[in-house]
Amino acid sequence: MPTACLKNSNFVLGMKIAEVCRQRPVMEKFKEYLEEQMDLKRRCTIIFRDVQGAMATIKGHIIKMEEISGREIIETDAGFVIGMDQIISVNDHVQSNIC
Repeated sequence: MPTACLKNSNFVLGMKIAEVCRQRPVMEKFKEYLEEQMDLKRRCTIIFRDVQGAMATIKGHIIKMEEISGREIIETDAGFVIGMDQIISVNDHVQSNIC
């Protein structure tokens, strides 16, 4: 079976294409949840990995979601810019593809 190569910030993970296709809807649901929080201007507790790899927690509002140079990011009202690949959870909604 063919294999797809997914790049993450720290590693490259080889996965079967069927596995990638199964995970995509889950990621889309997580992004939809983030967009909903942003649209409703709800305060969020965001747990993510910082650039040193340590877990960090912030509370605030998501004010922007966009893709820059192929990387999806969110921006908070406190000025934090966080890559989707760094996010562990938002309001206890865990991103399913974290490693």
